[in-house]
Amino acid sequence: MLRILSSDWLKTKRTAYRTISFLLPPSVAVVALWYLSVHRRTAAFQANAYVLFFDLWTILIPILAGLLAGILCSQEEQAGHFNGLLGVSIPRVSIFTGKLLLLILTTAATLFVSLILFVGGLAFLLHVSGLRTAVFLEGALLTVLGSLFLCVLHLWLSFAFGMGASVSVGGAGFLIAAICGLTSAGNRIWRFLPWTWPARLSQIPVPFSHFESSSGGDWAGMLPAILLFVLSLICAFVWFNRWEGRRSYE
Repeated sequence: MLRILSSDWLKTKRTAYRTISFLLPPSVAVVALWYLSVHRRTAAFQANAYVLFFDLWTILIPILAGLLAGILCSQEEQAGHFNGLLGVSIPRVSIFTGKLLLLILTTAATLFVSLILFVGGLAFLLHVSGLRTAVFLEGALLTVLGSLFLCVLHLWLSFAFGMGASVSVGGAGFLIAAICGLTSAGNRIWRFLPWTWPARLSQIPVPFSHFESSSGGDWAGMLPAILLFVLSLICAFVWFNRWEGRRSYE
């Protein structure tokens, strides 16, 4: 699997995949720090910093997953209409798993690098004392957990329908995450909308919440997030094992 991961990563050289992966983390951190630097500090400054950072990231994740998955599959498409990918002796499940792991690891890495830069900026640039680093880390882990199904979904969309479909669904997911994930408008329905899971789950660790519902109640979203990820992964394996490329190439 490490060999497959390494091979897939090498294929991203000189592509937008690496550009996005390297530029997005510092960009989000800088924007969040700048916003906080020009606003008056209150007793809830650290809480507001937490909410701001994860609000930014959790609405970007649907678009990020859509773009990165689209780029990964677009490379294979351009290299020979998937013939090079599907014609190798490596098991299909391993091929799909390798690309999915790369997508998940990239999503997680960009988030955690951005978090390190953000927390470092809070400590050394904005001189915030008593930072609850563990809370930020737990929020990042839960954000990744809420993103797992989206990674499977967008990888399947990219293989089955192309980059355009993946990016389009990611754009729609951005709007859903912003409206139903970050506001009280989605309090009753967010558990049924996978694009809101990163936003809602990221708020679990904090003793404060800008949602009307209590923070503890949001744990209920973890079960559907885990179950749907496992179910979608099994379905994706079955589908990819039988897939012979898009019909437009046949």
